[in-house]
Amino acid sequence: MKQCFILVITVFITLLSCKNQNRESQKFKTTIKNIALTTEVDTIQSKARVKTKQQDKIFDWTKTELIKEKLLSELQSPNNIDKAIMRFLDEYGKLESDSNDILFNLISYDSLNTLAYAPDGIVYEGALEFKKQAKNNGFNIAQSEGMIYLVKNTAFIKQGLIESIDAISVEFINLYCNEIDTVCCEDAAIIISEKKLIERAFLWGNLLEKTYGLDYNDVVVSEFYSYLSLIYRGQDNTPSFDWTSGQFNSHLSEAMTETINNFPNSKAAKEFNEYLELLATESFKKTYKIDEYLKNKLK
Repeated sequence: MKQCFILVITVFITLLSCKNQNRESQKFKTTIKNIALTTEVDTIQSKARVKTKQQDKIFDWTKTELIKEKLLSELQSPNNIDKAIMRFLDEYGKLESDSNDILFNLISYDSLNTLAYAPDGIVYEGALEFKKQAKNNGFNIAQSEGMIYLVKNTAFIKQGLIESIDAISVEFINLYCNEIDTVCCEDAAIIISEKKLIERAFLWGNLLEKTYGLDYNDVVVSEFYSYLSLIYRGQDNTPSFDWTSGQFNSHLSEAMTETINNFPNSKAAKEFNEYLELLATESFKKTYKIDEYLKNKLK
């Protein structure tokens, strides 16, 4: 009996020892796993830094500064300010497009894209460095649907420019930059309020006559009628007429009416008044007559 008891105790101690060893083994494995994960992240970060340095040779960051210097030089002559500014904006837009083509084709794009989408929750140092480089060289980083891309930097546009140009040019630049800083639409949807939408149409409309004969005019006309389209029709995911009832958005009609009452002689008010009168004849519902009007008005 005593020998049996001793045997049971021995087996128990052996099992307990094995369990402790297994626990220690699990701790060791976890430590090794954590070390491996940290090492892996460090390695990826290191590779991302190397790739970022290589990108300096791919992106010619001097081009934005050169076109800005050219613009400021041309502004020394007060003639053709509008032509100089539009030339600059066109060149800037081409640089934006070319730079994005380069960005999207980079091997390191996924690393840089941790600025927008980082499954492991880690934004790589190389990505942060790229964002800083872009800002220092006339671009900002924007994102849509989890993808980063380069956009014009409005501080870069305005720096040294606003104080050197006439009032109409200042008004144009401020409206142009507002479109960049606060986009109206994304993913086929309007993302600003109805009131802001009406306000933008009003402001671009006010600039129409002022810019007649200037190189800004094409942009102003395009923006004004683009906003009329957004107000009158909406976008795929935010239509102006309700999907179910076909009824026109009452917030838009109220905001248009407010503009008509407050600024009856404005370009926007005249356009709004014509459309609201038509809507009233159709009980503010989308009809064939409305469709035909929009087709002819917003070609």
